[in-house]
Amino acid sequence: MSTRCQVQIKFEGNHENDVTLYHHWDGYPENMISLLIRAYGMGKAGIIRDYLIYNDDLSKMGKHYLSSLYSPAKAVNYVVAADPGGYEIESMNGSLKLHGDIEFLYLLWISDESWRIQCFSPRNNQLFWEYASIEQMQAESIMMSLMDAAYWVVRERKQKLLVSPIKKAK
Repeated sequence: MSTRCQVQIKFEGNHENDVTLYHHWDGYPENMISLLIRAYGMGKAGIIRDYLIYNDDLSKMGKHYLSSLYSPAKAVNYVVAADPGGYEIESMNGSLKLHGDIEFLYLLWISDESWRIQCFSPRNNQLFWEYASIEQMQAESIMMSLMDAAYWVVRERKQKLLVSPIKKAK
C-alpha cells in the first residue's frame, strides 16, 4: 500500500505563490526529508556550477547568486526534480486542500535565506478520510531546518534516511 502525502511549499511574505504538491508514494518522513534535502542540494549545486562557468573563485560568490533557491519560480522546480514521477501539482494559488488519503503533510517554508520544514499527520484516519482539513492534523515535528529534520528522522523516529539514486532519463 502506498504512503501518500502532500507538500505545501510556502513562500514567506508572498503566500499567493504557495504551491501544494501531492506525492503518490513513499510519503513517510524517511523518504520525503531525503527528497527535500536532495532538492535543496540539486538547486545549490546547479547555482554553484553556473557561477563557476564564469568565475574562478567561489569566495567571491555573493548571497544574491543563491537567490533562486528561495524564489517561487525555481524552488518548486527543484522539489519536483528530486522525484519527477512522484509529484502532482495540486494548487498554485496559495490554497491548501487536503486529500483524505494522505498519511503526512509537510509544510516547507521558504524564506530569503532558508528552507524549513514541519511534518503533520492526521489525528484520526477514519474522520480524516471524510473531513480532511488542517484542523484534523497533529504536528509530528516542530518547524526546523532540513538538517535538523534529518536528525529528527534518525534520532526521534529511529529510522534511516532513505537515499535512492537519481534515475537517469534514457
